[in-house]
Amino acid sequence: MALPPDASWRPSRFTAWGKPREPCCARKNASTGARRHADAAWRTFPHREHAGVERLQRSPWPTWPVSPGRLTPRGAQGAALLGRQDRSYFNKTGVLSPQVCPTPGAVVALASSAPRAIDTAKAWVDAAFPGCGIAVAHPHSDREDALFHPLSNPKADFDGHAAWLEAMRALPQGGMAGLKARHSAEIRLLAAVLGCSLPDCDLAGELASVLEKPHDRPNLTGVFEIGTTASQNLLLEYLEGMSMSEVGWGRASERTIERLLAFHPIEFRYSNRLASVARIAGGPLATLMANTLSSTGANGTITLLAGHDTNIADVASLLALHWKIPSYPRDEVPPASALGFELWADAEGHRFVRAFFRSPTMRGLRNLDATPPRRRYLDIPGCGRAGHVRSCTAEHFLELVRQAVDRP
Repeated sequence: MALPPDASWRPSRFTAWGKPREPCCARKNASTGARRHADAAWRTFPHREHAGVERLQRSPWPTWPVSPGRLTPRGAQGAALLGRQDRSYFNKTGVLSPQVCPTPGAVVALASSAPRAIDTAKAWVDAAFPGCGIAVAHPHSDREDALFHPLSNPKADFDGHAAWLEAMRALPQGGMAGLKARHSAEIRLLAAVLGCSLPDCDLAGELASVLEKPHDRPNLTGVFEIGTTASQNLLLEYLEGMSMSEVGWGRASERTIERLLAFHPIEFRYSNRLASVARIAGGPLATLMANTLSSTGANGTITLLAGHDTNIADVASLLALHWKIPSYPRDEVPPASALGFELWADAEGHRFVRAFFRSPTMRGLRNLDATPPRRRYLDIPGCGRAGHVRSCTAEHFLELVRQAVDRP
């Protein structure tokens, strides 16, 4: 049953926008036909390092206007465009009044300690709420950041060996060799783009493994690490608006990039989408988002959490969320994307939570297209279906998050 068209909502928080991932949250006071956007996560736009790829590529990478890991001027333009588009969405759904600054405290903006995340959040806030003087709060270092970087905290109680064992159990039949065989087509395509060919370069022969870390999440090495790094850089070249003769040295079309981006969700599968990792790494963000949606949460109508793609992947793993956006592989976290939660209330005051993933298409972001980004409502396993507004009550969602975080 659909709610009234004048329903209002608030974004709460999460991750996505550009290269880093920024979370975004919102919440609304329960009122007649009200809807609030509770949690959404951003990914920002940093230029990425080429570690591990240089020895295989045959030509130099293009020149960037900023150092690796920083937000480019064009990335800031993309964040600002999304800020204006999201503000239009808030206005149309009745969350905010058009052409009026929100009341003090109605918008809360938090970012991780990474400069790109802070800059992305500022670009979004300044475009969404021009002249309103909304500040972006952030810690000064990863070690002070228990929200976006909980595994950087030396006090984090994390068993890296248990996470590694879980990752090893998740490998397909044949182990790492089986995983390489399953993705042999992507490996051959990557070699062609890099100009890596026998006898001088053997990408398919690169060793690969799941690297164990004592107090951190495991990560894939070898050809899969190379594939993730290379494909993300190719994507950023394309989104930066570089000439197609520069993108992948003229050997990478949009379709080629989409196929190579399959390496990124593979990385997430063995580093982020592990129960033992998600509970520790995604728990703080998920708890904040759930509390924001509850009656005892933060008072902000909109809460922007600007973090990283890993933040989105961690929360998605914790709650078993999945998505597919046109021009990207399943479960990819593109620049400028967001994972979010909306809180709805009907005329009787009953409250419901909906999860969504929103992202511009690859071409739309490259062209800074004014077309609104794609938005997909998601199933919340154990709570609600994407197409049924009333299937996941706020109380059930809060309990679901608590159980996921407390699960041994």
